[in-house]
Amino acid sequence: MDLSYSMKDDLENIKQLGSDLMAALREVTTSVKIGFGAFVDKTVLPYVNMVPSKQKHPCQIPKENCQPAFSYRHVLALTENASEFESRVGQQHISANLDDAEGGFDALMQAAVCKEQIGWRNVTSLLVFTSDGTFHTAGDGKLAGIHMPNDGRCHLDANGVYSKSHLY
Repeated sequence: MDLSYSMKDDLENIKQLGSDLMAALREVTTSVKIGFGAFVDKTVLPYVNMVPSKQKHPCQIPKENCQPAFSYRHVLALTENASEFESRVGQQHISANLDDAEGGFDALMQAAVCKEQIGWRNVTSLLVFTSDGTFHTAGDGKLAGIHMPNDGRCHLDANGVYSKSHLY
């Protein structure tokens, strides 16, 4: 899910949907698991503000509960527990970046290739991508001095954060 600032109202809706989503999926199949990952944008100029105070709190409203920007974070591995989904999603907060485009394709790549961390099984799967913004495309990284194409490998650190967004 896109956690850039424009998605603030959408995040509040998603926080309430875990049980409803699982119930709807159970009408189609008996084997249902749900997980959660989030993205904002690459954490380099010109995509995010590099002023230290803005890195800590990138949102415009000072008292707003706003987390530092990140490229992609794997929050919850696939689980049958809708309450756990709602709890973990409930702990999420919006962030902010400078440009209109978001880093969703980095998130999709990591969600697809990090099979062990996500908990993908050898079954039909559905990955739901939510954003209200456009996305960065191949070559956009050149603005930030990123010239190498994505290597198609999993690069999640011990905290589930995509650790190579500054390289690919």
